Amino acid sequence: PVATSWECDALDITAALSEDGRFLTIGVVNPTAEAVTLRPALASGKLSGAATRWTVAHEDETARNLPGEARKIDIVETSGLDAMSLAVPPMSANVIRIRIQR
Repeated sequence: PVATSWECDALDITAALSEDGRFLTIGVVNPTAEAVTLRPALASGKLSGAATRWTVAHEDETARNLPGEARKIDIVETSGLDAMSLAVPPMSANVIRIRIQR
């Protein structure tokens, strides 16, 4: 785990470095109805400028997948995001991976 700090009490955020120290992975849950922007920074090293985000979200907070029915919720991968300003969608669970330059 990596020490984290943020200004939005509603978010649940955790972070970890890969074993080789080349990637920062951030897990963030946004239970609010508003998108939030993260601005990650490192005490040592520099973020690469590009990030990949995997998101589970739906605008209907009661949406769910049921056996035998078409899927309503899936994991959506978004690549090429600006690592210095990461949008976190409302009512979502996210995993974000950012390369670290040393």
